[in-house]
Amino acid sequence: MRTSPRSGQETTEAPLRTPAKPAVGLPRGALGSGGRRALRVAVTGGACSGKSTVLGHFRELGVPCFSADAVARDLTTGGSPLAHKVAKLVGPIAVTEEGDLNREAVARSIFSDPKLRRAVEQVLHAPIMRALEKAARAVPAPIQCFEIPLLVEAGRQNEFDRVVLCVCGKREQARRLLERWKGDTEIVRRILSSQLKDSERRPYADFVVRTNRPLDSVKRRVETILAYLRKSLHVEN
Repeated sequence: MRTSPRSGQETTEAPLRTPAKPAVGLPRGALGSGGRRALRVAVTGGACSGKSTVLGHFRELGVPCFSADAVARDLTTGGSPLAHKVAKLVGPIAVTEEGDLNREAVARSIFSDPKLRRAVEQVLHAPIMRALEKAARAVPAPIQCFEIPLLVEAGRQNEFDRVVLCVCGKREQARRLLERWKGDTEIVRRILSSQLKDSERRPYADFVVRTNRPLDSVKRRVETILAYLRKSLHVEN
């Protein structure tokens, strides 16, 4: 279920909307300076939209960052129970001989079967979110960033104070996906058809970062967003 879309259009200056009280139902999470709860920022977007690049810029600027994809890898290696739960749904091809989750095989399976994809996401999502919460509590800071690919699809946008949407345009996204999947047009088509369009995510975003622009431009946009976030918290740079 998707609720409480955020209003406004992107401007050259952050933000898209004025600061509001913390989102309803937001977990307490880590504490920032003075014992105040950290401002939690979700970085989201479609496949190959540049989320990791944007998260990396936030990290370079001193913001503690946490990635759902990185956590998922950690939780599904070395014969982990979670990897075997996925294998029960997908089949033996889901796990390598070393006991790690075979991410490529799982992706090919779930993007061919929407019902299976939802079942796998249901198995993975809660443990990943719990691990992210645990990691965040260990790093107190005024602002924390979380890379959450399926934020809006999972209806979790209201668990974060601000949402940064990464976009790169349809052609560039397709090009990046084709490069990642070594020219496999069918899997790229399935991935794209399974995800929300940027226009469907945009109402839930406070900020938009266009990652098909030069890297310096992307970094400046992140700096502008962070400056606004810090100002909104009265945190000095």
